[in-house]
Amino acid sequence: MKSSSPPPHVSVIQRVRDRDITINEDNLERLKAKFSHIVNSSRAMYYIRTLIDLVNVLELRGIDGRDRDQFTAALVECTKLTESKRSATCEKPVKEQGIPRHVLDMISENIGRKWWDLAHYLNVPDHEIEEIEGKYPFSMKRQAYQVLLTFCNLPDDNEGKASKLIDALARARRYDLKAQVEAEMSNKNSQSKK
Repeated sequence: MKSSSPPPHVSVIQRVRDRDITINEDNLERLKAKFSHIVNSSRAMYYIRTLIDLVNVLELRGIDGRDRDQFTAALVECTKLTESKRSATCEKPVKEQGIPRHVLDMISENIGRKWWDLAHYLNVPDHEIEEIEGKYPFSMKRQAYQVLLTFCNLPDDNEGKASKLIDALARARRYDLKAQVEAEMSNKNSQSKK
């Protein structure tokens, strides 16, 4: 007996569930619009906030073979767009500031409700915090990540960004994250000296 590999759409959907595939909000909206005829419910469309939500709704609605193939192709295209946009908009400013992206990811995944305090201690303007809250109302992780990106792009002393971030984490009473960031930054500095 020959073992066959799963169809491409199964592996793509599994990668979405494993969070190996991510897309930005604009591309999620494009996918939602393209497959709104399958969802066929404005209330369900409103509650789709992530790619996983969209996949779950499409599967509940019984997406068929041809639509699955179209979804897979559209998702691959959106993933390419997201990756090119991320490298153009996110990676460059963050690297220029000396704070690696994985550090920002780690903070945003673990900061929880303290992201708001952290934003104030990082001197992110209130109007930007409110805009971020409005744009990502159901995801503290996304809110935190956007605050960190905003901080990294603030026009001030680029050399002191890491120390300001560490100080803000301490002021927000997230000493665990402060210690992790200090360790990551010291590892980065020791590797750059080699």
